[in-house]
Amino acid sequence: METAILTSRQSSVRELVRSIEYLLNTYQKDVDNGLLDLAEAQNRALRRIRSFRYGIDMENYFWVSDLKGRFHMHPIRLDLVGRDLDTIKDTQARQFLQESIEIATRQKSGFIEYMWKNQPNETQMHSKLAYISLFEPWGWVIGSGLVYGDVRNEIAALTRDLTFVGIGVLLFSVLLSGYLTWRGILVRKEQKKTERALQKSEMRFRNLFMMAPVPMILVDQEFGIIEVNEQFVQIVGYTRDELSTRGKWWELAYPDPTYRQSIISAWQTTVHNTLKNTTIMEPFENNVACKDGKTRTMLAGARAIEKSILISFLDITDRKQEESARHKNLELLKTTFNATPDGMVALTEKGQIIHANKKFYKMWKIPESLHQHTNIMHYIDFAKNQLKKPELLQDKFDALYENNTKGDFSEILFEDGRIFERYFSPIVLNDEELGSVWYFRDITERKKIEAERQELQEQFLQSQKLEAVGILAGGVAHDFNNMLGAIIGYAEMGLEKDDLSDTMHKYFSRILDAGQRSARLTRQLLAFARKQTVSPIVLDMNTSVAGMLKMLHRLIGENIELVWQPAEKPCTVKMDPGQLDQILANLCVNAKDAISGMGEITITTGFTSFDEASCKSYLDCAPGDYVQLTVSDNGCGMDRETATRIFEPFFTTKGLGRGTGLGLSTIYGIVKQNNGFIKLYSEPDTGSAFKIFVPYHAGGAVEEIARTDADIPKSRGETILMVEDDPVLQEICEIMLRDLGYTILSASAPSEAIELAEENRDRIQLFITDVIMPEMNGPELANQLIAIVPGIKHLYMSGYTANIIASQGILDDNVNFIQKPFSLRGMALKIREILDDLT
Repeated sequence: METAILTSRQSSVRELVRSIEYLLNTYQKDVDNGLLDLAEAQNRALRRIRSFRYGIDMENYFWVSDLKGRFHMHPIRLDLVGRDLDTIKDTQARQFLQESIEIATRQKSGFIEYMWKNQPNETQMHSKLAYISLFEPWGWVIGSGLVYGDVRNEIAALTRDLTFVGIGVLLFSVLLSGYLTWRGILVRKEQKKTERALQKSEMRFRNLFMMAPVPMILVDQEFGIIEVNEQFVQIVGYTRDELSTRGKWWELAYPDPTYRQSIISAWQTTVHNTLKNTTIMEPFENNVACKDGKTRTMLAGARAIEKSILISFLDITDRKQEESARHKNLELLKTTFNATPDGMVALTEKGQIIHANKKFYKMWKIPESLHQHTNIMHYIDFAKNQLKKPELLQDKFDALYENNTKGDFSEILFEDGRIFERYFSPIVLNDEELGSVWYFRDITERKKIEAERQELQEQFLQSQKLEAVGILAGGVAHDFNNMLGAIIGYAEMGLEKDDLSDTMHKYFSRILDAGQRSARLTRQLLAFARKQTVSPIVLDMNTSVAGMLKMLHRLIGENIELVWQPAEKPCTVKMDPGQLDQILANLCVNAKDAISGMGEITITTGFTSFDEASCKSYLDCAPGDYVQLTVSDNGCGMDRETATRIFEPFFTTKGLGRGTGLGLSTIYGIVKQNNGFIKLYSEPDTGSAFKIFVPYHAGGAVEEIARTDADIPKSRGETILMVEDDPVLQEICEIMLRDLGYTILSASAPSEAIELAEENRDRIQLFITDVIMPEMNGPELANQLIAIVPGIKHLYMSGYTANIIASQGILDDNVNFIQKPFSLRGMALKIREILDDLT
């Protein structure tokens, strides 16, 4: 009988070790399914195995080593854990490990006899028998042993939290022998000594059933409850007495009738097959309603023992909740992966696709027929046909995998103009690189916005620079025009002398010509600075351009064709007609200079509307309707660097002496002064197009442009009060006005003018005053003079009004003005126009 019991114990130990293998297999499945990484699975397995004990006093245990002789876990001999074989001083332990490695390597599993000390300093040696088995996926050697001297006190029991298959095998193997004894099935007449031994064995195995760490019940073939163990009562909550009535178990455990019937049917079928084949029933999941009101998910396994059935339960509620949480997290991760606006693809370290989101396929226009491919190279080959530089994508992919680059960015340019931003990030877990994630973001629109923003920034900086030059130009214009007024005036008066010699006449003519050219230069500077004083009228741009065509033909020459393409309906704007003449003349002259030999200049007009969105692409553009004037040529064009400076004053691409560099800056200032904006489109060797946008004027009739070539009109006996603080200009103005026959009262300051007005209030018909003077400005003086002489007419003269009588250079209503420097004819015509006005 001793041999039979020892054989039974050996069988029990073998089955216990195999159940540990089942446990490790379940963890390996979690690794294969991506639920756990290998290191975490191994750590969890070691923690579970360390906690397992069996035997009546729970004194037996398991250990884990590897094929190199290193203990990964030993619950008793902690001094051996983590040490290499050659560093272990315990001779018996080292010998045991060597023999274990030989058996595991040679035959994978088997029994081994050895001597063992439970503590390193213990003097007593124990003779033991162990069963070892090799778990090949991890290279682990698992074992457990029995002490020969206490073999009758050994019995196997095992708790396993995350596996179910080994439970039935384990409990069946252990309980079968005890149960047969306990129930008296194998009643034989033996010697009294053997009977006493069997009675003791029956008691031990009954204790094992009652103390087993998992819930267990014993039922008959009709599922009547024979016995329940303590774990069943503790976890499920029902005692044997509460389940004594036949069918009571089904009602309590499965309160839902439909679910109860499905469970009963499944049990009946399974138990029938189990009894017929005397096999272990394959465990299955079911939800058990416990006495505490909670529903627990159990793995139920069973084994037929003659006419009875031993059922074991494993509570996997926590595990199912963890699996559910992991599943939800995975689904959330996949949903997030698919919902991201970026195209993403996760790859293994060998370039195999783990997952690619829908955006990835859409961005790369990959047809569904290719979606089944798992190697990224199929997609790279497909994508390269869309790229401007396909070799760069292939080279980058190869370089990243060869050099293991961390966090790499680059941009991908497509033939159709799209731009992708690519980011590479390795997937690293516990210092082990598992693969990588590639992110692709369509930044086409962002790049477009950035380019527009950069262009607007350049326009803004250019505008600031031009504004600074304009302030400087406006600042010098006043004094410079005063000086030019004196030069032109004295030259004209000198030329009026009858006794002038030919030589002197020539000298004065040259002086007058230089003064007039300087005056034109000053006017261009003021136009650029938007300080030029103008008198805008409502005009049809189509009519005005048509009236300029003859003059423009003469400017550009016969070798260049001038094409005129007017809009179908009138293009009405409100601006000074002289300014439109300046724009056309300057643009056509520049276009002519850009054309070598034969060429073509095209002038077109049209209408354009800008809303809030489109205005963002143009600096100083306000929403509304615009008249568009375009002057284009097929000349040499210009590069980007030249185009950014083209509106700067005195900047010119022409040779020395061929231009002042003020033509385009003048146009720039005129357009700005009229609340418009200008855009240049140019490419080298292709040509240029200047597009000018001026606000469309919807109301008011087109006004007639007055042009006169009349003789110089003289005085009709009127008296004029003149105020000028510059003594040189005051003197020449007096000479010019007296030469025209007017009586002049001249003042050099506003206070002096007021005195003269009070003394001569009945004689004065007109006063002429500078705008910017000491004491007070022109309008302030005018108010006081009108109070003294009601109904007196006035004329302002200035080279720079500083917005005193004009807003942004545009004259206020009912303001008479003459621009310095002026000629004798200009002054005479303006005075007569004012004096003869009956309104």
